[in-house]
Order: sequence, then C-alpha cells, then structure tokens
Amino acid sequence: FPNGNSYTRVGQRVREIVQGFETASWTDNVFQVTGSWTTSFPNTTVQTSTITSPLLVKMSCVAENKPLLVQGLITFTRNNNIATLDYGNGICDNIAVFTVNGNSYTIVIGN
Repeated sequence: FPNGNSYTRVGQRVREIVQGFETASWTDNVFQVTGSWTTSFPNTTVQTSTITSPLLVKMSCVAENKPLLVQGLITFTRNNNIATLDYGNGICDNIAVFTVNGNSYTIVIGN
C-alpha cells in the first residue's frame, strides 16, 4: 500500500460451474465457490476466512443489475472473535447479513 503497509493472503478458492455449462449462453451459468484463506495484517493480526457453506454465483443476476453472489456463508476468525457473512437464499438481491459475536446486521452490498 502507498503507506508502506504490507498484507499477505494465502489460501485456496475453487470455482466450479454447476449449472448452465450445456448451453451457449453465459447468463444461465451458476458457479459454486469453496475454499479458505489466511490474511496477515501489518500489526501481526491474523484472520482466517473459510467458506463454510458454498457460495453461489448466478450470472443471471447481471440482468437485474444485482450482485452475483446470492447464497453461501463465509466465517471469519480474528483475535478470538468470530464473524459470518451470509449472502442469503439464492435470490438476486443486494442484501447480506453480517454477524459478529452474536450481533447481526443487515447490510446492502454495492452502491
């Protein structure tokens, strides 16, 4: 970063096409994403992130001008705190639920 800070991220993310591969149209494609990664911050904090329920990416959401991530759960662990980001139930919307230490917040993704 311009201020000299360095962040390191190591992990694996696997994207697999689970629907739509048999057609010539990319708009009916659905991808499933799994994986985990570890991020090291300049202050020596380490955060682990794990996709605990596969993320679903629906290309058809582009037509609705909505984010493509529509389902799945990522769990984050940092300094003995646990947080989750839940992308919902598969509907093309821009709503997710962020939960940290048992407190849930509905968030709007995008602008």
